[in-house]
Order: sequence, then structure tokens, then C-alpha cells
Amino acid sequence: MNNEKKPMDVIASTGRLLIRPLSPADLSALAGILGDPEVMRYSVRGVCDAAATGRFLDWCLASYARDGIGPWALVEKGGTDLIGFCGIGQERVGEVEEINLGYRLARSCWGRGLATEAVQAVLSLALGKQARESVW
Repeated sequence: MNNEKKPMDVIASTGRLLIRPLSPADLSALAGILGDPEVMRYSVRGVCDAAATGRFLDWCLASYARDGIGPWALVEKGGTDLIGFCGIGQERVGEVEEINLGYRLARSCWGRGLATEAVQAVLSLALGKQARESVW
């Protein structure tokens, strides 16, 4: 069995972050982030248990396949651990389909400007390379 790690499929990078698609291998770390009541304090869906995190990950993977967009994994450069996600996705607002930006960051990474760095990169990607007219 080959235990060699595959290189990450990087979508974008910043000074400190690599942005890549989420994968099933991220499920455990993602469950820790989405299961943290402080991280999820302002989430309309609330704290996620393991099953809800699995459904969210499945939705992300389906979004990549269907729309080419979705919440993307955040990994600090030089590391391999998932520290959160940031991305865009389709969301119906009234009668209009909009592109919504969302993110979550592990509490251990708060206060370092990483969320701002990720949001700026994702907006640049969405409004530039992906030619979206607007992002909510």
C-alpha cells in the first residue's frame, strides 16, 4: 500500500493559505469545526453533528461537480490540517438565484486575519476568474 500523500489540488493561495476543494478525508476535521458552538454561533443552521457535517460535505462535493463552485478547504501553507473553509455557492434569494459567500474558521485560528485573507482571495477568484457579476 502506498502511504505517500498526494499533492493538493490548489484553487488559489494567499500569503499564508492554500485554498483547495474539500474531500472526504476532511470529514473528521470539518466535524470538529462545525461542531464547535462558538464557531457556529451565528449560523442559521446551528451546530452540526457528524451526520449533518457529512451531508454538508456531500453538498460541497455535488456543488463542485454541478456548478464548479462551493465552500473550499483552507489549509495553512506548510501544513496539511484543515483549518476551515471559505467559498461561494448558489443560493435562492426570493425569485433570484444568487452567489453567496460563506466561511467558517477553527476557533484556534481566530484573531490572525486568516478569514479576511481567505475572503479576499475567494472574492477575487469569484469576481475575476469565474466572472461572477456579484457575490452576497
